[in-house]
Amino acid sequence: MSSFYIVMKDETGKAKEIIEASIRNADDWSRFWGNKTGPISQIWAKSRQQMFATEGASTGPRWPEYTYMEKRFYLPIKRWLLDIHKGKTWRATMPKGSILRWSPLPSSPAVAPHERLYPSLCLPSHPEYIFRRSGGKSSNGVVIGTAVPYAVNHDQGRGEWKRKPRKHTVLGKKNKKGQTIVSVKTPRRPLLRFGNAFTMGIRAELQRTAVAQGGKVGLVSTEMEHRFDIAQAVNANR
Repeated sequence: MSSFYIVMKDETGKAKEIIEASIRNADDWSRFWGNKTGPISQIWAKSRQQMFATEGASTGPRWPEYTYMEKRFYLPIKRWLLDIHKGKTWRATMPKGSILRWSPLPSSPAVAPHERLYPSLCLPSHPEYIFRRSGGKSSNGVVIGTAVPYAVNHDQGRGEWKRKPRKHTVLGKKNKKGQTIVSVKTPRRPLLRFGNAFTMGIRAELQRTAVAQGGKVGLVSTEMEHRFDIAQAVNANR
């Protein structure tokens, strides 16, 4: 029985989430993984498109709505850049699927001019889209994700965005120059959860491979953040 792991890793190199799969009579995994244009990469990219369209709901709990500070200081800029007129509420103005998208039509998979995070996860042709095998030809490991530096802030809910408001506000703090600076904290909106669409896509591709090789498939999904590191996950073979 040959086993492999699809590993989501954070910036420290620790395994964040793992799908483990086993298939009989498997030797060379290079054809199964393919490259950025192959079936597995396409399954991942499509699952990320669904994630953005459902504001995270397709991979787990829906992302949190815009916070008060985001509505106050971030959304006006976003509306202006996207040429979206002001409405009675932010949801009435910003269409569904707009969280983390910079598009006036977020329900469309088309990439808008101001976008970087979305295409880096959803378009295999994007230069910051990550899909690579590790460990050589027969490796049972693959790394998928995005190379956008600030993606980890959204994924883990850390960091903040700062700006100088045009009007006086008691929500900011004075800097050394006496200027009022407002800090808008980044809510946690996970980007790397697998979700059912990706898991089922892997299962289907594994089944196709197993039938071709006369094997069987077993698939499990579990949280392994504190139990495996990348080296163990990539090199595991039993």
